Amino acid sequence: MVAVQKNVLSTLMARYTLHPELLDIYVEGKFDKDFLEYVIARANLQHHVKVYEISTVDIPNALIETLNKNNFANWLKFKSNKHRIVAFSHELSKGIKKGNVFGLIDADCDRVLAKIFDIRHLQYTLPTCMEAYFLSSTMLKYFFTLQCKLSEAKIQDFLAIADLILPVLFTMRAVNEQEELNCAVTSYTTAINKKGDLLSFDKNKYISSYIATHKLHHKQTLIENSFKIIFNSLGLDIRDKCNGHDFMDLLFAYIKKEGSMQFQGHETNVLEYGNRLLISTVNPSDFMNFDPFILIDNAIKNNNLIWN
Repeated sequence: MVAVQKNVLSTLMARYTLHPELLDIYVEGKFDKDFLEYVIARANLQHHVKVYEISTVDIPNALIETLNKNNFANWLKFKSNKHRIVAFSHELSKGIKKGNVFGLIDADCDRVLAKIFDIRHLQYTLPTCMEAYFLSSTMLKYFFTLQCKLSEAKIQDFLAIADLILPVLFTMRAVNEQEELNCAVTSYTTAINKKGDLLSFDKNKYISSYIATHKLHHKQTLIENSFKIIFNSLGLDIRDKCNGHDFMDLLFAYIKKEGSMQFQGHETNVLEYGNRLLISTVNPSDFMNFDPFILIDNAIKNNNLIWN
């Protein structure tokens, strides 16, 4: 396999200094890139906007290490594409005075844990992640009815299940990050009281299962207290309290349970196909009322630089 030549920071700095009008967006991974390009193309903005994965940029580990040591943050990880975008955007904010280029990252648990960076040339998803844009009856309508051959009533059924399960998994992810437990989120299936009935999910049973699975009994009080505080701080909108992977796993499990298409399995190609099938059923104009699409649209229509 031929190694792909990566862009170096100094070259990109020169590029965006000489051409501040370039509206280039750097994202964490392939799904994010494909999703943005799909919406941008169907909004007829593809001639104005280019989307790149951060893997195309050489972000030295030394840069991330320096940021961690300089009180900028102390939790940036070398292997995290998200954190590499943070470092990239930080360098952009130091090196160029104006322009349109920016990095776009999933908010994840950052808002709940007060870890949002205020950096020029860095934008967060308005919900917790890219996938969360799809978590509404409007966005799911054609996926359920056209692709999955399920009734619209099943959408409300699924959303009720999602509202019960996803915030619990999201909160446990936040607790894991805040308390530095370094433990994977366990499956929601460990807390289903009645086989086949996802609405029988039990929050307290899930917490107990998580603690038992990871042998964290010595931290039980800490975990339960942190969970309660974070869970009670969450808002009403499901899109602000879910993880994208958890959402997709639950969606595909529900579809299988209802006798429709099967997207079970953790093979990358299976999950990617399911994700892209969901994207293809959505009207791109539905996204134009969300950032970063509002930001992009305004910059193009008004011929303004985002950062000036």
